Amino acid sequence: MTRDKVFQIIKKADRRVLRGQEAGGVQRIEHIVPFVDGDLGLDVWAFYATDEDRKAAEEDGRTSAFRSQYLEALRKYGYDDSWFTAIGFTFDSVENVEANYEGNFYFRLR
Repeated sequence: MTRDKVFQIIKKADRRVLRGQEAGGVQRIEHIVPFVDGDLGLDVWAFYATDEDRKAAEEDGRTSAFRSQYLEALRKYGYDDSWFTAIGFTFDSVENVEANYEGNFYFRLR
């Protein structure tokens, strides 16, 4: 599968999860994808509006539900099942990015 195809699948999964109830309060999704051929890693960063929203989502299971729905969306659009072990999830808040990273998501993902 080409890198372009992988990026298309990720974008489709983002749109599906964000527009549906599956997001459970997630406001934004960012990714870290290796630029080395053969490295199947994918880090999915999901951002809630506030730290309190993120904590509540962790406590009531919405982060787990998001993770499951996101993986299902990847599968639906053709992401290879054998790559799923290399997918990681991080949950944070827009509030944290604004307060501690000058509002810059690039700085947060580094």
